[in-house]
Amino acid sequence: YNVNSCIETADKLFHENREKKALEIYEPLIPEISSEELLSRIAGLYLASKNWDGAFETFRRVIRKNRQNITAREGLKSIYTAYLAETENYLKKNDPSNAAISIDKALKIVQSKKIIHKAVSIHRLLENENKVFELEQLIKKIERDEIEIKISEKIHLAKEEESKNKFKAAIHLYQEAIKIDPQNSTLKKLVDLCSRIKRPDLAEKFTKWFNEYQHSFQEKQKIQSREEF
Repeated sequence: YNVNSCIETADKLFHENREKKALEIYEPLIPEISSEELLSRIAGLYLASKNWDGAFETFRRVIRKNRQNITAREGLKSIYTAYLAETENYLKKNDPSNAAISIDKALKIVQSKKIIHKAVSIHRLLENENKVFELEQLIKKIERDEIEIKISEKIHLAKEEESKNKFKAAIHLYQEAIKIDPQNSTLKKLVDLCSRIKRPDLAEKFTKWFNEYQHSFQEKQKIQSREEF
């Protein structure tokens, strides 16, 4: 068959508002289609017929070509909302198996901690222990990433303050970064700053403070882990 002539036939049907028929012709051609505009149109037809899976796969192809495609991004948001609504409906019907399928599909689009926690509860109901473990690891990874972002922001601000010779403010920001998570690499940056401003006494003072803070921080984490266990 000639792909282009089939697409022309489907386009004609689409413009005549015979969308269902158009989709029937477009569907087997999707692997051959590279146009963002046409793929978005097909995904839109899937959306209109509430075929969320077809819309998701097609919009995902568009996003792979162009992450900034607004139609595809908005489309994925709609599909995400639809999968979450499906999850709720299945839970109301006391059908956790299908609720789990829908929420897992939603998580392929957006991985928010709130939704992951909900997925954990559903999979726990179903005694899917492997999936529960996998999702809990995902939450931990997201939390670690959030911590790293906060620390990076503080360090960035500290360097800015140092560049303006505002050393006290820079030191304070490094301490704030350490309080988020006492990492040796942050202490090194703080100690290096103390040596640049010729204050070995401060380097010694902050190292002592860091070691004590890190020890109590790690003890708290151990207690927390035991309680979770």
